[in-house]
Amino acid sequence: MQPDTDFGNHPAFVPDGQIASGGNGGGDFSCLDALTTDWPTTTVNVGAIDVLWENTAPHKTQYYKVYITPNTWDPTQPLRWGDLIEIGSVGQGPAEPFTTIASVIPAAYAGKRAALVSVWQRDYNDSHEAFYSVSDIQVAGDGTCNPGDAANVTFANNTNCTLEYYQNNTLQGSANSGASFAANTSVGAQWEARETSGAAVDSFTIACGQSIYASTQCVGTGCTDGDPVTITFVNNTDCTVEYYRMDALQGSADAGGSFSVSTTVGSHWDVRETTGVEVSHFHIVCEVTTYTSEGSCGGGDSCAGLQTWSAGAVYVGGDKVAYNGVEYQAKWWNQGANPEQNSGEYQVWESLGSCSGGGCTTGDAVSVMFNNNTDCVLEYYQNNALQGAANAGGSFMTSTTVGSLWEARETSGAAVDSYTIACGQSNYNAAGNCSADTTGGCATAYGPYPNVYMAGDVVGYNGHNYECQVNNLFNVTPGTAA
Repeated sequence: MQPDTDFGNHPAFVPDGQIASGGNGGGDFSCLDALTTDWPTTTVNVGAIDVLWENTAPHKTQYYKVYITPNTWDPTQPLRWGDLIEIGSVGQGPAEPFTTIASVIPAAYAGKRAALVSVWQRDYNDSHEAFYSVSDIQVAGDGTCNPGDAANVTFANNTNCTLEYYQNNTLQGSANSGASFAANTSVGAQWEARETSGAAVDSFTIACGQSIYASTQCVGTGCTDGDPVTITFVNNTDCTVEYYRMDALQGSADAGGSFSVSTTVGSHWDVRETTGVEVSHFHIVCEVTTYTSEGSCGGGDSCAGLQTWSAGAVYVGGDKVAYNGVEYQAKWWNQGANPEQNSGEYQVWESLGSCSGGGCTTGDAVSVMFNNNTDCVLEYYQNNALQGAANAGGSFMTSTTVGSLWEARETSGAAVDSYTIACGQSNYNAAGNCSADTTGGCATAYGPYPNVYMAGDVVGYNGHNYECQVNNLFNVTPGTAA
């Protein structure tokens, strides 16, 4: 298992010398790390090979990677991460029983013995698990080559931008970030990798015994976890959804709508119905700025047609069952695992919520967003008590209850809109032009906490400006004593 802050740092969890056993060198799998020439080998040829993973318990994938030991490798010496050379990879994908990783054995390995190390990293949003495999190979041939000889090469784009590949200043192909471009060329040929803007990134001379040429950094600044990024969540479901980060509500979008927000690369977001039922979740990554939720939301009996869980039945990843009025989905193969007792984050079942669909009634707690699409400051009242304000083009989010009555007013007190909070609706809009000269020269409207005011701050309230006299003041209505 790998913690949230260290995804993919395999050497931190699988020590050198224990790669074949997946870090279990002190346990039942220690024999896999045995240092001996007796391991059977599979004969392969120089050039393209397919490495096939068969998954008896398929899961969604973050990536597969295939590495090879140096062509001077000694099988009586421990496998070390720092010695491994990447020769193939596959990016994110769905749960599949078989996956083929296209890889390339460099010409310099002809006639050599080597080991292939394969890594399967599960989808970061599903699990922290990674799996490891080692295969001993014998590469056929004698490895001789000369300038002008035909060569099959792969240009690996390990940058965070799209690259184009040129030979003799002629575009030959391209590769998106994390992908690769394979080409037929000749030993001694000159190649160049460029950004789509034309900026040169790398130049290569095709050499004997080398078939992979990697670029690792764009000319522009790359991105890493923690970098700021603006993203858009698209709601293609049939209900209003809410967006949470670290279990704190950040915004919402009605069916067919969207929600844009500033966040950071590497952050985790949850998408939920207004009833709290999870719809989807996302791990924010470099260069992806749109995240879409699909499907139908709750309502009615979501377990209709599902089999009731049985202790004797065998379930595989994706199977759904009903048990004690709750819908569950299997994450991987299992038998006899009671879903009610085995539906935690790293357990075999995932709870999909109540079969009833989780409707709402008057008095239920909800979070709503008041959007001010007018050309003036609006104040929002519940039961004639000011609760908050929003500048023109802004919004005000608050917690309230289904059935409660709200009113949007100009700072002059003129009514703009009234709302009755309804089930399944979390956005309430005010639009149009405000009354002429209603602000009376007032400053930004006063609002309760989370607004905090410092000495010297000026706010508008009921047609008057007020200046704050102390620091860290909140929830004190202008015109009253602090």
